[in-house]
Amino acid sequence: MSSLDEARSVKGIGSIKDDVCEQYLLRRGFTNLKPTFGDDANTANLKKLMLGRIDLWVSSRSQASVSAREAGIPRESIEPVYTLLEVPLYIAFSKDTPDAAVAEWQRALNAIKKDGTYGKIMRKYPSGTRSMTFIPPPTAP
Repeated sequence: MSSLDEARSVKGIGSIKDDVCEQYLLRRGFTNLKPTFGDDANTANLKKLMLGRIDLWVSSRSQASVSAREAGIPRESIEPVYTLLEVPLYIAFSKDTPDAAVAEWQRALNAIKKDGTYGKIMRKYPSGTRSMTFIPPPTAP
């Protein structure tokens, strides 16, 4: 899938009711969303996808991995077909956090990147934290 327009032509896209992914697509005029409610909505959507009840499922890569594990479905059975958005993630500290504490966090991050721990974590969780879906403010393009 090379564009959102292609997703408009499928019969149904599994989403979570009122989730940021659903809102993102609704703002872009999608009418083929099949929202699911509840704490297990992602796992339910994955099962619907596997049964052919929906054609696509909108989710983050990390959530897809978690839902596959919870549903007992091999992660290799699902494949990402389109990325809505990629957003860098950050860690934030209160203005009252001492500079020394922030510097210690940065030193620890640098150390785990240098010794390979960071890479092991990223490989263990294939999506890592490279992307998340979010809804842009109404004034965003």
